[in-house]
Amino acid sequence: RTLWQVDPQQSLSVTWKSLLKLRTLFATNLVYTIGHSSSWSLWHDPWFQSIPLRDRLGNRAIYDSGLSTDATISRVQHGSLWNWPLHVVGGAFSFRAAWRSLRSSAPVVAWSKIVWFSGAIPKHSFCLWLTFRRAHLTRDKLQSLGILQQSMCPFGCGQQETIDHLFFECGYTKTVWSKVMELNNCPPPVAWNWDNKVTWALGHAIGRRFQRWMRRDGLAAAVYHCWRERNNRIFRHEAVSTNSLLARISLDVTKKAAVYLRIQDTPSNRALAENW
Repeated sequence: RTLWQVDPQQSLSVTWKSLLKLRTLFATNLVYTIGHSSSWSLWHDPWFQSIPLRDRLGNRAIYDSGLSTDATISRVQHGSLWNWPLHVVGGAFSFRAAWRSLRSSAPVVAWSKIVWFSGAIPKHSFCLWLTFRRAHLTRDKLQSLGILQQSMCPFGCGQQETIDHLFFECGYTKTVWSKVMELNNCPPPVAWNWDNKVTWALGHAIGRRFQRWMRRDGLAAAVYHCWRERNNRIFRHEAVSTNSLLARISLDVTKKAAVYLRIQDTPSNRALAENW
């Protein structure tokens, strides 16, 4: 242990206690030479502005760094450069490194390019992401948790509200999705449950072509507005017709396409744009 690590509360002689009281004065009169293999204590020696890093940053900084309390300055040197751990104040920081340290990593899912793509509307993508993860708190889930007594679909079809039913087995949302498919010059789906939509999107909505971008954006807009209409009916007691909802979907998709995309003037692209 060094002079800087001694606890003044220990049972020491009067002489030692007097010397410890002078440590601050000693520190201001010391000059540290930091070489390539410095053996000075990283945390306890007052090598930086006459104050030990432990006193400046606290014990939490030692813990967070992953370095031992006995570490020397050479542990954070790499040649003539400083090499602090990424998450220590004063180290090499990047937002990517910070994000990776906060989140739990997992393999990339096949549907990621359907949800997150250039020109997507963020709130639509977030709602679609929740849907792919089956994370929406539909009424069947709330009933299973004992929060609700019944789980009937808010669109008045008399069926239980589940993710599959809401997107797009329900008569109301089925009408909306059928029209979106029609606007995108796509045939009606063989089945109406959500898993079928995932399969369709993986095969027909990934890619850079205008038609595929419109399918992705149309899917995201349809899911978002159907979910929003569902919430409006439950919490605000407000309802609109399928035609009104389709008008909102069309407005979002066409405005985004007009602002974001440079559309090649081909007969198929022109026909698709005219549909919307």
